[in-house]
Amino acid sequence: MTESPHIVEVSAANFQQVVLDGSFERPVLVDFWAEWCGPCKMLMPVLAQLADAYAGKFLLAKVNTEENQDLATQFGIRGIPAVKLFRNGQAVDEFTGALPENEVRAFLERHIPRESDSLIARAGQLWADGDAAGAVALARRAAEDSDNPRAALALARLQAARPPGYRRQHVAGIGVHTGTGHAVFLGNAAIIVIDRRVDHGLEKHLFLRLAEGKSR
Repeated sequence: MTESPHIVEVSAANFQQVVLDGSFERPVLVDFWAEWCGPCKMLMPVLAQLADAYAGKFLLAKVNTEENQDLATQFGIRGIPAVKLFRNGQAVDEFTGALPENEVRAFLERHIPRESDSLIARAGQLWADGDAAGAVALARRAAEDSDNPRAALALARLQAARPPGYRRQHVAGIGVHTGTGHAVFLGNAAIIVIDRRVDHGLEKHLFLRLAEGKSR
């Protein structure tokens, strides 16, 4: 395998530092493999190519299970190739088997931060600070990323910020407006409009705020 700054061999001696600690800085994809495993050798170049293609957005860590049986046991490896993705010190996703490149790429896309997500977060901060024009401008830039549905949704919600006759609501300090069946991600918060009914000009709104996986 060609040497790459985005690929590293991992053992019990450096697993804590490289994988667990390193996953606080960027996603770490751990490939559990063995020399005798044919499917492992099919998957290996796919993972290596993607590691170089993503240019450091994630680190590929390879664990030889024959030489590191304790690690394989610790992480419940029963069949190989087994691939686990670590974020913030924890395994958060995994797959087993030699998946084709498009499926591995789709797996990674669920976890690799996109520039458009950063723009959405900044737009949310501007909105919270009262700069609606700046927030919409950043959301427009984010929406240029057609592969990120969160960006288009955030832009749609912000553009609908001040329609005539709608009453501005505030949830946890973030200004939102009425709508139905949408979620907008602003920073770490997801505001979901669950229901809207209009009865003789009276609007009933129910908002659910999800932050860090907990409803409030």
